[in-house]
Amino acid sequence: MLRRLCALILLSPALSGAQPLDATVQRSLALPGLRLPFRTTLLPTKTEQWSFSWRNANEFRSTAALVEDIETNQLEATYRRSLGPQWEIEARATLRNRGGGFMDPLIETWHRWIGFDQPLREVLPQGRAILREPGRFQYGSATGWGDLPVLVRHDLGDGWSATAGFELPLGNSGQAMGNGRVDLGASVAKVHAITETLRLHAMLGWTWHAGLGGLPGSNRWIRQLAYGLEWRTSQSLSILVQSQGETAPYRSLDANANREHRTLSIGARIALPRGESLTLWFDEDRDFISTPVVAGKGPDFGFGVLWTWRPR
Repeated sequence: MLRRLCALILLSPALSGAQPLDATVQRSLALPGLRLPFRTTLLPTKTEQWSFSWRNANEFRSTAALVEDIETNQLEATYRRSLGPQWEIEARATLRNRGGGFMDPLIETWHRWIGFDQPLREVLPQGRAILREPGRFQYGSATGWGDLPVLVRHDLGDGWSATAGFELPLGNSGQAMGNGRVDLGASVAKVHAITETLRLHAMLGWTWHAGLGGLPGSNRWIRQLAYGLEWRTSQSLSILVQSQGETAPYRSLDANANREHRTLSIGARIALPRGESLTLWFDEDRDFISTPVVAGKGPDFGFGVLWTWRPR
Protein backbone atom coordinates (compact mmCIF):
# COMPACT_ATOMS: atom_id res chain seq x y z
CA MET A 1 0.00 0.00 0.00
CA LEU A 2 2.79 2.41 0.94
CA ARG A 3 4.65 1.74 -2.32
CA ARG A 4 1.53 2.46 -4.36
CA LEU A 5 0.88 5.65 -2.42
CA CYS A 6 4.46 6.87 -2.90
CA ALA A 7 4.26 6.15 -6.62
CA LEU A 8 1.02 8.11 -6.81
CA ILE A 9 2.64 11.08 -5.07
CA LEU A 10 5.64 11.04 -7.38
CA LEU A 11 3.48 10.96 -10.50
CA SER A 12 0.68 13.31 -9.47
CA PRO A 13 0.32 16.50 -11.57
CA ALA A 14 0.89 18.73 -8.56
CA LEU A 15 4.29 17.16 -7.91
CA SER A 16 5.46 16.04 -11.35
CA GLY A 17 7.66 19.16 -11.55
CA ALA A 18 9.18 18.68 -8.08
CA GLN A 19 12.95 18.81 -8.08
CA PRO A 20 15.84 19.53 -5.75
CA LEU A 21 16.85 23.17 -5.47
CA ASP A 22 18.46 24.37 -8.69
CA ALA A 23 21.51 25.52 -6.71
CA THR A 24 25.24 25.26 -7.47
CA VAL A 25 28.38 26.23 -5.57
CA GLN A 26 28.66 29.49 -7.60
CA ARG A 27 32.35 30.19 -7.06
CA SER A 28 33.26 32.81 -9.67
CA LEU A 29 36.11 30.92 -11.34
CA ALA A 30 34.00 27.74 -11.50
CA LEU A 31 31.06 29.40 -13.28
CA PRO A 32 32.72 29.57 -16.75
CA GLY A 33 32.85 25.75 -16.87
CA LEU A 34 30.01 23.30 -17.41
CA ARG A 35 28.08 22.44 -14.26
CA LEU A 36 25.36 19.80 -14.44
CA PRO A 37 22.05 20.88 -12.88
CA PHE A 38 20.77 18.89 -9.90
CA ARG A 39 17.60 17.30 -11.36
CA THR A 40 16.05 13.95 -10.50
CA THR A 41 12.75 13.82 -12.43
CA LEU A 42 11.81 14.47 -16.05
CA LEU A 43 8.97 16.52 -17.48
CA PRO A 44 5.74 14.72 -18.32
CA THR A 45 5.47 13.59 -21.94
CA LYS A 46 4.55 16.31 -24.49
CA THR A 47 5.25 19.22 -22.16
CA GLU A 48 7.72 22.09 -22.09
CA GLN A 49 8.89 24.36 -19.30
CA TRP A 50 10.49 27.79 -18.92
CA SER A 51 12.38 28.87 -15.81
CA PHE A 52 13.78 32.30 -15.01
CA SER A 53 16.12 32.89 -12.10
CA TRP A 54 18.24 35.46 -10.30
CA ARG A 55 21.25 34.10 -8.40
CA ASN A 56 23.76 35.98 -6.30
CA ALA A 57 26.92 34.80 -4.53
CA ASN A 58 29.38 36.77 -2.40
CA GLU A 59 32.93 35.40 -2.08
CA PHE A 60 35.56 36.39 0.44
CA ARG A 61 39.03 34.91 0.83
CA SER A 62 42.21 36.90 1.38
CA THR A 63 45.64 35.29 1.80
CA ALA A 64 49.13 36.01 0.49
CA ALA A 65 48.51 33.52 -2.34
CA LEU A 66 44.87 34.23 -3.24
CA VAL A 67 42.39 37.09 -3.01
CA GLU A 68 38.71 36.48 -3.76
CA ASP A 69 36.60 39.46 -2.72
CA ILE A 70 33.78 39.77 -5.22
CA GLU A 71 30.06 39.29 -5.81
CA THR A 72 28.50 37.57 -8.83
CA ASN A 73 24.94 38.08 -10.08
CA GLN A 74 23.36 35.85 -12.69
CA LEU A 75 20.11 36.17 -14.65
CA GLU A 76 19.23 32.85 -16.27
CA ALA A 77 16.59 31.52 -18.64
CA THR A 78 16.22 27.74 -18.84
CA TYR A 79 14.14 25.85 -21.39
CA ARG A 80 13.21 22.19 -21.01
CA ARG A 81 11.15 20.13 -23.45
CA SER A 82 9.97 16.54 -23.47
CA LEU A 83 11.26 14.51 -26.40
CA GLY A 84 8.73 11.74 -25.87
CA PRO A 85 8.45 9.05 -23.21
CA GLN A 86 11.49 9.04 -20.89
CA TRP A 87 13.51 11.72 -22.74
CA GLU A 88 13.92 15.49 -22.50
CA ILE A 89 16.29 18.25 -23.64
CA GLU A 90 17.43 21.34 -21.70
CA ALA A 91 19.30 24.55 -22.56
CA ARG A 92 20.22 27.53 -20.38
CA ALA A 93 21.23 31.11 -21.26
CA THR A 94 23.05 33.18 -18.62
CA LEU A 95 23.77 36.88 -18.30
CA ARG A 96 26.46 37.32 -15.66
CA ASN A 97 27.70 40.34 -13.73
CA ARG A 98 30.74 40.29 -11.47
CA GLY A 99 31.52 43.27 -9.25
CA GLY A 100 31.54 44.73 -5.75
CA GLY A 101 27.88 43.91 -5.14
CA PHE A 102 25.66 44.96 -2.27
CA MET A 103 25.85 42.15 0.29
CA ASP A 104 29.09 43.01 2.17
CA PRO A 105 27.42 45.10 4.92
CA LEU A 106 24.54 42.64 5.20
CA ILE A 107 26.92 39.69 5.63
CA GLU A 108 28.98 41.53 8.24
CA THR A 109 25.82 42.30 10.21
CA TRP A 110 24.71 38.66 9.92
CA HIS A 111 28.09 37.40 11.15
CA ARG A 112 27.99 39.69 14.17
CA TRP A 113 24.44 38.57 14.95
CA ILE A 114 25.26 34.84 14.92
CA GLY A 115 28.68 35.29 16.54
CA PHE A 116 30.70 34.08 13.55
CA ASP A 117 34.15 35.66 13.78
CA GLN A 118 35.62 36.92 10.48
CA PRO A 119 37.81 39.86 11.53
CA LEU A 120 39.54 40.37 8.16
CA ARG A 121 36.24 41.04 6.42
CA GLU A 122 35.50 43.69 9.03
CA VAL A 123 38.65 45.74 8.32
CA LEU A 124 38.94 45.50 4.53
CA PRO A 125 37.00 47.97 2.35
CA GLN A 126 33.52 46.95 1.30
CA GLY A 127 32.50 46.65 -2.33
CA ARG A 128 35.83 45.39 -3.68
CA ALA A 129 35.90 43.38 -6.93
CA ILE A 130 39.11 41.34 -6.97
CA LEU A 131 39.98 37.82 -8.11
CA ARG A 132 43.78 37.55 -7.98
CA GLU A 133 46.70 35.18 -7.60
CA PRO A 134 49.93 37.18 -7.89
CA GLY A 135 51.86 36.27 -11.02
CA ARG A 136 49.08 33.99 -12.34
CA PHE A 137 45.85 35.90 -13.01
CA GLN A 138 43.75 38.88 -12.06
CA TYR A 139 40.07 39.58 -12.82
CA GLY A 140 37.81 42.39 -11.72
CA SER A 141 34.35 43.70 -12.56
CA ALA A 142 32.81 42.38 -15.78
CA THR A 143 29.44 41.76 -17.40
CA GLY A 144 28.63 39.41 -20.25
CA TRP A 145 26.93 36.29 -21.50
CA GLY A 146 28.02 32.93 -20.13
CA ASP A 147 28.50 29.75 -22.12
CA LEU A 148 25.42 27.82 -23.29
CA PRO A 149 24.90 24.29 -21.89
CA VAL A 150 22.75 21.83 -23.86
CA LEU A 151 21.72 18.64 -22.03
CA VAL A 152 19.72 15.50 -22.78
CA ARG A 153 18.11 13.56 -19.93
CA HIS A 154 16.77 9.98 -19.85
CA ASP A 155 14.47 8.30 -17.33
CA LEU A 156 16.06 4.96 -16.37
CA GLY A 157 13.13 3.82 -14.24
CA ASP A 158 12.76 3.14 -10.51
CA GLY A 159 13.60 6.77 -9.67
CA TRP A 160 16.87 6.79 -11.62
CA SER A 161 17.78 9.18 -14.43
CA ALA A 162 20.87 10.01 -16.48
CA THR A 163 22.00 13.28 -18.05
CA ALA A 164 24.66 14.00 -20.68
CA GLY A 165 25.56 17.14 -22.58
CA PHE A 166 28.02 19.80 -23.60
CA GLU A 167 28.60 23.54 -23.22
CA LEU A 168 29.00 25.88 -26.20
CA PRO A 169 31.70 28.56 -25.73
CA LEU A 170 29.67 31.77 -26.15
CA GLY A 171 31.09 33.67 -23.18
CA ASN A 172 34.13 35.95 -23.12
CA SER A 173 36.99 33.82 -21.77
CA GLY A 174 39.27 36.85 -21.37
CA GLN A 175 36.96 38.14 -18.64
CA ALA A 176 36.14 34.65 -17.26
CA MET A 177 32.53 34.89 -18.42
CA GLY A 178 33.01 31.64 -20.35
CA ASN A 179 35.94 29.32 -20.88
CA GLY A 180 36.29 29.68 -24.67
CA ARG A 181 36.13 25.94 -25.26
CA VAL A 182 33.67 23.02 -25.34
CA ASP A 183 33.09 21.12 -22.07
CA LEU A 184 31.44 17.70 -21.79
CA GLY A 185 29.62 16.09 -18.87
CA ALA A 186 27.38 13.28 -17.64
CA SER A 187 25.59 12.44 -14.41
CA VAL A 188 23.22 9.97 -12.78
CA ALA A 189 20.52 10.96 -10.29
CA LYS A 190 18.09 9.22 -7.97
CA VAL A 191 14.88 10.25 -6.21
CA HIS A 192 13.56 8.03 -3.42
CA ALA A 193 10.32 8.41 -1.47
CA ILE A 194 11.16 7.86 2.22
CA THR A 195 7.62 8.54 3.44
CA GLU A 196 4.45 9.95 1.90
CA THR A 197 5.78 13.50 2.26
CA LEU A 198 9.58 13.12 2.42
CA ARG A 199 11.91 12.50 -0.52
CA LEU A 200 15.64 11.96 -0.85
CA HIS A 201 17.39 13.40 -3.94
CA ALA A 202 20.97 12.57 -4.94
CA MET A 203 23.25 13.13 -7.94
CA LEU A 204 26.77 12.16 -8.99
CA GLY A 205 28.29 13.73 -12.08
CA TRP A 206 31.57 14.28 -13.90
CA THR A 207 32.46 17.02 -16.35
CA TRP A 208 35.51 17.27 -18.59
CA HIS A 209 36.78 20.84 -18.91
CA ALA A 210 38.89 21.95 -21.81
CA GLY A 211 40.31 24.62 -19.47
CA LEU A 212 39.81 28.36 -19.02
CA GLY A 213 42.05 30.50 -21.19
CA GLY A 214 44.33 32.66 -19.04
CA LEU A 215 43.77 30.54 -15.92
CA PRO A 216 46.77 28.27 -15.28
CA GLY A 217 46.37 24.92 -13.57
CA SER A 218 42.74 24.29 -14.57
CA ASN A 219 41.44 20.94 -13.37
CA ARG A 220 40.27 18.89 -16.33
CA TRP A 221 37.93 16.56 -14.44
CA ILE A 222 35.35 18.06 -12.11
CA ARG A 223 33.27 15.81 -9.87
CA GLN A 224 29.86 16.98 -8.67
CA LEU A 225 28.12 15.32 -5.74
CA ALA A 226 24.80 16.62 -4.41
CA TYR A 227 22.18 15.24 -2.05
CA GLY A 228 19.22 16.60 -0.12
CA LEU A 229 15.78 16.18 1.38
CA GLU A 230 12.46 17.54 0.15
CA TRP A 231 9.61 17.75 2.65
CA ARG A 232 6.17 18.34 1.16
CA THR A 233 4.32 20.16 3.94
CA SER A 234 1.16 20.68 1.83
CA GLN A 235 -0.05 20.46 -1.76
CA SER A 236 1.38 23.92 -2.41
CA LEU A 237 4.56 24.08 -0.28
CA SER A 238 7.77 22.07 -0.10
CA ILE A 239 10.78 22.72 2.16
CA LEU A 240 14.19 21.70 0.81
CA VAL A 241 17.57 21.24 2.45
CA GLN A 242 20.53 20.06 0.40
CA SER A 243 24.29 20.06 0.00
CA GLN A 244 26.15 20.39 -3.31
CA GLY A 245 29.86 20.10 -3.85
CA GLU A 246 32.40 20.00 -6.65
CA THR A 247 36.10 19.75 -7.37
CA ALA A 248 38.01 23.04 -7.23
CA PRO A 249 38.09 24.59 -10.73
CA TYR A 250 41.88 25.00 -10.76
CA ARG A 251 44.97 24.22 -8.71
CA SER A 252 45.51 27.31 -6.58
CA LEU A 253 48.70 28.43 -4.89
CA ASP A 254 46.57 28.50 -1.73
CA ALA A 255 46.37 24.81 -0.83
CA ASN A 256 43.33 25.40 1.36
CA ALA A 257 41.37 26.60 -1.69
CA ASN A 258 42.06 23.33 -3.52
CA ARG A 259 39.78 21.31 -1.27
CA GLU A 260 36.32 20.38 -2.48
CA HIS A 261 33.99 23.37 -2.62
CA ARG A 262 30.64 22.64 -0.98
CA THR A 263 27.66 24.73 0.09
CA LEU A 264 24.54 24.09 2.13
CA SER A 265 21.26 25.36 0.66
CA ILE A 266 17.91 25.83 2.40
CA GLY A 267 14.79 26.87 0.53
CA ALA A 268 11.09 26.57 -0.21
CA ARG A 269 9.05 25.87 -3.34
CA ILE A 270 5.56 27.33 -3.62
CA ALA A 271 3.11 25.95 -6.17
CA LEU A 272 1.20 28.70 -7.99
CA PRO A 273 -1.91 28.58 -10.20
CA ARG A 274 -1.70 27.49 -13.86
CA GLY A 275 1.24 25.16 -13.31
CA GLU A 276 3.65 27.86 -12.14
CA SER A 277 5.95 27.69 -9.14
CA LEU A 278 8.21 30.02 -7.16
CA THR A 279 11.37 28.77 -5.45
CA LEU A 280 13.44 30.75 -2.94
CA TRP A 281 16.66 29.63 -1.28
CA PHE A 282 19.92 30.77 0.30
CA ASP A 283 23.39 29.18 0.25
CA GLU A 284 26.13 29.32 2.88
CA ASP A 285 29.47 27.62 3.28
CA ARG A 286 30.11 27.32 7.02
CA ASP A 287 28.02 29.66 9.15
CA PHE A 288 25.78 26.86 10.46
CA ILE A 289 28.01 23.83 10.06
CA SER A 290 31.54 23.42 8.76
CA THR A 291 32.28 19.85 7.75
CA PRO A 292 33.54 18.70 4.33
CA VAL A 293 30.51 16.45 3.69
CA VAL A 294 27.99 19.29 4.23
CA ALA A 295 29.56 22.71 3.64
CA GLY A 296 32.88 24.50 3.32
CA LYS A 297 35.20 26.38 0.92
CA GLY A 298 32.37 27.81 -1.18
CA PRO A 299 31.18 31.41 -1.52
CA ASP A 300 30.52 33.08 1.82
CA PHE A 301 26.81 33.58 1.17
CA GLY A 302 24.38 33.38 -1.74
CA PHE A 303 20.73 33.21 -2.66
CA GLY A 304 18.45 32.33 -5.53
CA VAL A 305 14.95 33.17 -6.78
CA LEU A 306 13.44 30.98 -9.50
CA TRP A 307 10.09 31.20 -11.28
CA THR A 308 8.92 28.26 -13.39
CA TRP A 309 6.17 28.24 -15.99
CA ARG A 310 4.73 25.50 -18.20
CA PRO A 311 2.90 26.74 -21.30
CA ARG A 312 -0.42 25.03 -21.86
